Amino acid sequence: MGRPPRRRRTWAPATLMGRRKLPCRFSPPSPHARRCSPPTPPPSKIGQLDVVAVTTFGLPCKSAPKTTFHPRRSSIMATSNPTRLTVLISGNGTNLQALIDACRDGPLDPARIIRVISNRKSAYGLQRAENASIPTAYHNLVSYKKLYPNDVDRARSAYDADLASLVLADEPDLVVCAGFMHILTPLFLDPLAKAGVKIINLHPSLPEAFKGTNAIERAHAAWLEGKIEKSGIMIHEVILAVDEGQPLLVVEIPFVKGEDEDLERFEQKVHEVEWKAIVRGTKMAIERIV
Repeated sequence: MGRPPRRRRTWAPATLMGRRKLPCRFSPPSPHARRCSPPTPPPSKIGQLDVVAVTTFGLPCKSAPKTTFHPRRSSIMATSNPTRLTVLISGNGTNLQALIDACRDGPLDPARIIRVISNRKSAYGLQRAENASIPTAYHNLVSYKKLYPNDVDRARSAYDADLASLVLADEPDLVVCAGFMHILTPLFLDPLAKAGVKIINLHPSLPEAFKGTNAIERAHAAWLEGKIEKSGIMIHEVILAVDEGQPLLVVEIPFVKGEDEDLERFEQKVHEVEWKAIVRGTKMAIERIV
């Protein structure tokens, strides 16, 4: 028997009275747009989780190197259709690269990244996506601020409404914010919720600890002042309140005296943990929606 046809979602994008529709810059679709083709080999340390204590859905797991946790025994492989992922980025895209690799004969196979969207034109993550034959789009807030120079809130609302339209046009099953430096408003969140599309985010902090930007630097400074003994990262659902959505995965990273005093070295340690955690958190999110 053939595969049943995919049911299309219906949705109504939010609009603003009297505003002009601003174009987004798309990369041309390729014949392999729905596949994660082999990217440049990742660094050897990607996927190594050396010092972790994992908590998922509020339930602590025993601390141990290379901990694995599966809250469900259902498999992504059991789905009739590959899960469609849209990834939002702003920078270098190392977390995106981890997702690309995981879609290529990895833990997320046969999930597919159907588009990568960046709010920064210079983001190297766009090149990583193109290297893997994944369609991209550049969607920047600056154009909207020029359109509404005296109303920043209206500019942000218009930007988010168009971002929602851009995302939903691809009919994703899940949106992953992988270093996306933009606070999302209801003009983005509400249309995706109506369409049944979940959104998750990676944040380099423990829950309720260091919300917002520069979380790694702020945690490091707090440790040097003797206020904390550990930091971490979390994969959480995205809601209106910044970095306050329900955590799917929490990874603790203890500070090590004589090693982590150097901020740059500690940042690299955090990033190496992120590369595996974002894959694990994305897989958990997929298993909750299939």
